[in-house]
Amino acid sequence: FRRVLFRSTNDGIINLKLENEKIILKDYPNKIVLLNFFTTWCPACKAEIPNLIQLQNSYKNDFVIISVVLEEMKTNEQIKNFIKESNINYEVANAPECIELARSLGGIKSIPTMFLIDRNNDVFQKYVGLVPTEMMEVDIKKVLEK
Repeated sequence: FRRVLFRSTNDGIINLKLENEKIILKDYPNKIVLLNFFTTWCPACKAEIPNLIQLQNSYKNDFVIISVVLEEMKTNEQIKNFIKESNINYEVANAPECIELARSLGGIKSIPTMFLIDRNNDVFQKYVGLVPTEMMEVDIKKVLEK
């Protein structure tokens, strides 16, 4: 297994562990997690932000989004400005460990790439590219009903 600790831009620590096929986020027990790999320059990544904000608002009791920046040269100040300009209401991680995490998950070939992780730490769905909110909502509801 592999453990990755990294700091989110709001100075929280995200404690993530990869074990077999599971992605375990110790700080979010009983939450559905959307792990979102993105860059600030990617048009599709920017286009999905309002959808992610809406999902975070709609399911805040059961659901958390963690966005993982895959840009090695971005400072936390630059990312904090991006978060503010985009009105992002979810966790964003910007650390050298983000690249390591992407490699540990088999490499992220295109962005955005997202993993919907259920309450048992299993990957319920993997999304590559821009995904309609409705499609993600259907999956979130399926996971909630499990």
